[in-house]
Amino acid sequence: SRGLKAIYELQNYDMEYNKDLKRIIEETRLNSANTSQYKSMVSDAKTLLKDHPNVLESLLGAIERIEKGGFDAKTQCLSSCRNALVNLIKEISRENDWKEGLKILVQSKTRKKTIKSTHIFFSAYGAHGKDTTLEDAKSGLEQTMAAIRIILSQNRSDR
Repeated sequence: SRGLKAIYELQNYDMEYNKDLKRIIEETRLNSANTSQYKSMVSDAKTLLKDHPNVLESLLGAIERIEKGGFDAKTQCLSSCRNALVNLIKEISRENDWKEGLKILVQSKTRKKTIKSTHIFFSAYGAHGKDTTLEDAKSGLEQTMAAIRIILSQNRSDR
């Protein structure tokens, strides 16, 4: 009777298959990333990158670094932005070299130059930055969103 009591008790819980747990945990983690100051950006990112979960994770990580602060948060934010941008280009273009992928995805010289300049900014103030400010990190987040929009809009218009 003790065993039956436990089984009856389990009927009150929502059960999931083990094979679905990884997906559920990831969805829960991504959905919980609604930060106060950047709520609008998080929402836009989730919409834009719904088909690119690894890129979304990098971008949400960048936002989280700025929100939580700490040692090296600003450069880590920009480094995550750079990863998001490079990985999105590689993923969509299926090229190992992001610059080659960019040539495939974006035909406009001005748009290409904008994305390359964004990457240079990330390198200068993120990975190799010494005097990175909070404003640099915030600007990097905004530039990332703009670059993502350019890449995704070019990808859709080429189909």
